[in-house]
Amino acid sequence: MNNPSSIKSLFVLFEGIDGSGKTTIIDSVNTLLSKEALPVTVLREPTSGRHGQKLRTLLAEKTEPDRALLLDLFITDRLEDVTLNIKPALEKKQIILMDRYYYSTAAYQGRTVIDARKIVEQNQKLAVPEPDMIFFLDITPETAFKRVTERRSSKDIECFEKIERMQHIDEIYRAILPETTRFLNAGLSPEVIAGQAVSMIKDFL
Repeated sequence: MNNPSSIKSLFVLFEGIDGSGKTTIIDSVNTLLSKEALPVTVLREPTSGRHGQKLRTLLAEKTEPDRALLLDLFITDRLEDVTLNIKPALEKKQIILMDRYYYSTAAYQGRTVIDARKIVEQNQKLAVPEPDMIFFLDITPETAFKRVTERRSSKDIECFEKIERMQHIDEIYRAILPETTRFLNAGLSPEVIAGQAVSMIKDFL
């Protein structure tokens, strides 16, 4: 592989349904790349900014938030993320490890596949940076649901984590992700999954 000082920028996106272990894998990939002195920036959406915090508050409410408001906030938060974080990191030739992007918005907010594809197109028309690599943590909704129930209260699960909902999100994800998406077996250990992702990232570089 090239000397770290000569590495080009790379935008790596990680997507997956709740319970897929996505955030854990990103942390492990970050650790492995950083050990090789590679310049890494970890980002996530919704962000920790004003719009992202409002999104998290709305998504945590017991009642279903207004869908149009959510989509508007996602886009506003994303555009701010692009300006403040994504573009500056790419200009500095960083390897961005992104935890969710507009595919996630489409999968979770789209009522149908057609609806979700419209959300993807809406984001792409904004000319936001496109990921160079997309990883999808591949797991059955049933296994993911079991993981989620083990870390949240039964009351929360009853409100937000119906398995039918997870199946719906998983189906939409698989319909809208690009053909170049790399699927990682989320049933393997985090160490193995992270190692596979790092190997593919280094090959790309």
